Amino acid sequence: MTISSFLTKTATVKRLTADPTNTKKRTYQTQAGTLSVALQPVDASTDTMGAGISGKRYAIYAASGANIKQTDQLTIDGDVYLIDEIQAWSQGGITYMKAIAVRKG
Repeated sequence: MTISSFLTKTATVKRLTADPTNTKKRTYQTQAGTLSVALQPVDASTDTMGAGISGKRYAIYAASGANIKQTDQLTIDGDVYLIDEIQAWSQGGITYMKAIAVRKG
């Protein structure tokens, strides 16, 4: 079994990059392609990765080595999620990336 069988949603990734017209400013730019992910609400008792950001938090799972970074924005089913923390995980012989994110709005 692989993680890909659980990744049933598609995410568009935006990453903070330097603004070409103002080097002191950073803006979100869409990255090429999309990413297959799984999305699951996180309750406070199991949220051990957070840095204290308030709001509705979610675990987002992706294939090992997925191009996701802290502070990225992922759009999934029209909702925007801000990545707070990301770590590589392995469980039962399956390796994957787990991110904790806050849904905006």
